[in-house]
Amino acid sequence: MKRKRRHIKLKRKLQKVLGRPSAENTYYTTMHGINWWYETYNYSLFDNKLPKFDYIKIKRIHGAIGQVVNYDYETKETKYHLEMLPKYATKRVFLETLVHEMIHLYQMKVKEDTGNHNKLFYSFKPKLQFLGLELSR
Repeated sequence: MKRKRRHIKLKRKLQKVLGRPSAENTYYTTMHGINWWYETYNYSLFDNKLPKFDYIKIKRIHGAIGQVVNYDYETKETKYHLEMLPKYATKRVFLETLVHEMIHLYQMKVKEDTGNHNKLFYSFKPKLQFLGLELSR
């Protein structure tokens, strides 16, 4: 029941944010925006089980709109870096990209999965559709 309430609260929050006229304009990525929405999604979708990214970069990425890069060190544990573009066409695209990358982090760190677009990845599709978001490839 608690989880359902979390989803409903997040749905209302997203409708409010995405319903604003400014949501259709170009969205400029900020660390504050990434961190705030990360915490919101983590609480609502992942029950605060998702650890933080080891490093977050806002940079130009060729061939992607966001990505999780994992660095394997022989002497240390694997580090997961989030890379996001400096700007997105709309706020919706930014929010969908962030949650997409968070699902990959969940696969790799929590479930110790490959992080591919597989059955576990697509199991989040109904949750995101309920929220009015798309799970893009």
